[in-house]
Amino acid sequence: MDFSKVGTLSNNDWTQSLVSFKKDDIHILAVGYGRDIKTWNLVSREVIWTLTGHCSYVYAMQVMENEENMYLISGSSDGTAKVWDFDRYSDVKSFECGVGGIEALQIFAKIDKNYVVVAGLNGVEVWCLAKVTKVTKLDEYSCGGLSVTNYNG
Repeated sequence: MDFSKVGTLSNNDWTQSLVSFKKDDIHILAVGYGRDIKTWNLVSREVIWTLTGHCSYVYAMQVMENEENMYLISGSSDGTAKVWDFDRYSDVKSFECGVGGIEALQIFAKIDKNYVVVAGLNGVEVWCLAKVTKVTKLDEYSCGGLSVTNYNG
């Protein structure tokens, strides 16, 4: 296997997180630069969209797709999570979590609802995205990584 650098996508700020995905046959990379998120077309190396709205560094991101839309969920060290509509290029939901600065997040679906698990300095919480309500707090201790497994039930 040959590994070589393809190119550089440059911004003048510190990079904390990234996620890649495919939408409409375009390979996209979302990168957290400080308080902003830039989405890049990986083929043309051009910025598609710059997301602004967090008050502090973006440390976690995940992509969620349903029948109608594609969303990017971001978590920041300011303790907020944001849901961005990638089809409308807008911030649709924002909520403040009780875990302190968000260091990791994972998305999962159960029955017909989408959930996000956020982890930070003060524990782990599960949120229902449809109602933007906290379902439960799982832990009181610091957590810097998550893995969620889907199961039937």
